[in-house]
Amino acid sequence: MRHLAVAVFALFLAGTLAFPSLGAPLFAGGDHVSEHVSLAPADSPHGDYAYMRDGDLVVDLTASNPDVSGAGINPNAVTRFDRVFLIRHNGSEYADVWVTDDSPDVTFYARGHAIQSVGENVTLAPNGTVAVGFTVDTRDGATDGLIQDLTVHARVGGPSPSDGGDKGGNGGEGTSAPPTVQSTAGDDGTLDYAVNDAAVGESVTLDGSPLTVAQDGQGETVTLDGIDVNAQRSSFDLSVSRRDNSLRVGGRGVDELGAFGVDVADGATDGGRFQFSVSQAYLERADVSRDRFVVYHGADDDWRALETTVAGSRDGRVRFVAETDGFSPFVVGARVPAFAVSNASLATQSVPANESASVRATVRNEGAARGTESVALRVDGATVATRSVSLARDTMTTVTFTLNATPGEHRVAVGNTSAGTLSVGAVPSGTIAGTSESETTTTTSGTSTESTRTREAVAEPAAIEWRALSGLLGALVLVAGLLAAWRRWR
Repeated sequence: MRHLAVAVFALFLAGTLAFPSLGAPLFAGGDHVSEHVSLAPADSPHGDYAYMRDGDLVVDLTASNPDVSGAGINPNAVTRFDRVFLIRHNGSEYADVWVTDDSPDVTFYARGHAIQSVGENVTLAPNGTVAVGFTVDTRDGATDGLIQDLTVHARVGGPSPSDGGDKGGNGGEGTSAPPTVQSTAGDDGTLDYAVNDAAVGESVTLDGSPLTVAQDGQGETVTLDGIDVNAQRSSFDLSVSRRDNSLRVGGRGVDELGAFGVDVADGATDGGRFQFSVSQAYLERADVSRDRFVVYHGADDDWRALETTVAGSRDGRVRFVAETDGFSPFVVGARVPAFAVSNASLATQSVPANESASVRATVRNEGAARGTESVALRVDGATVATRSVSLARDTMTTVTFTLNATPGEHRVAVGNTSAGTLSVGAVPSGTIAGTSESETTTTTSGTSTESTRTREAVAEPAAIEWRALSGLLGALVLVAGLLAAWRRWR
């Protein structure tokens, strides 16, 4: 048996729809339309336009709505409001529902199509729910009194989807209809998805327009091409948007390339999988190898690297897949090495002239990738020796320098880490110049040792022995006098 339940709504405020209650609601916060059909605000960004007041569902598009920002309906434009309120069928049979109104400027839709006649209805399975949105066309100049009469129709006892009914059920047990996914791309690049008829526990693929996450100066891009979402509700909204580059993973070892956010109601999903692609030219210009590409998930005031794998290459773009157990802000980056020097020290604080001093330091790669770093020995701010150190991520080594310094007090450092002050004794009398020698020894994991040795001239002033010089001058004067006497004798 088929029967029809009808609810008539009235517009009581410009830009505001009030849906009067016809009885006790069937679920919390609901507005009862018939014995088995009721209304409630949608859990979505546009659901804030709807709220309950005195048992009625109110859709308020005016600036007086405290839950939304803006000045109301846009003049001379077509304004779309996705997933504003829900229609729920709580009966044991299928139900066809649709909405009619007396305004050519307002169109109600659900599951991607208009639902404004018996031939344009949407079928709800037992315990099924559908989200309803609408468009408002004010290009003819009308902004007030758009609707005088609005009716929600519910025809209970309609055919099931398997009997040839419309579009498939929602949320009921036993339905195998594929989910309905409606995507909308905003002018700012935001992607909004409306998912209906999803099977709880199954994956839903969201593959609208690619979202540009990062772009270099030559126009090469990193894009988010799709999301596979693990559905935990039969209907939900999900929004993806690019974030500014102020998001930082923190710590060391990551070059942030770009960021994006995923907004979805709590409990609607249970994680999923991202599909990215990066142009090969982008990787080459950024000097990033494909194995260093990584996605970070921000949650609980921390950042965690997701399992990110290469899925292949096509059309000059490298494809990546990243698994996530939740949605929130994300940062796309490249793993990089990050070297740190610590525990720099001198074996002794003073040495006699022309003797060496040993300098040791710990070098650690705190980054997220293997790398090579040039470690410098500095004396009084000047580099006197360097050593190339290669380390895998999260490993360390000890570097040893052997230094012969000039007499005096010298500030010694390895990199920017101070090793202390070295005091070198005076050079013995008569020394003209000496040689500074430094040796760098690097030992990794205690198994291999490599050394390099450099020699540098040490600039020292020559010491002048005046007593010896006066004796030499006296001898020259004596020789000159004897030579003059011999010439006169001849």
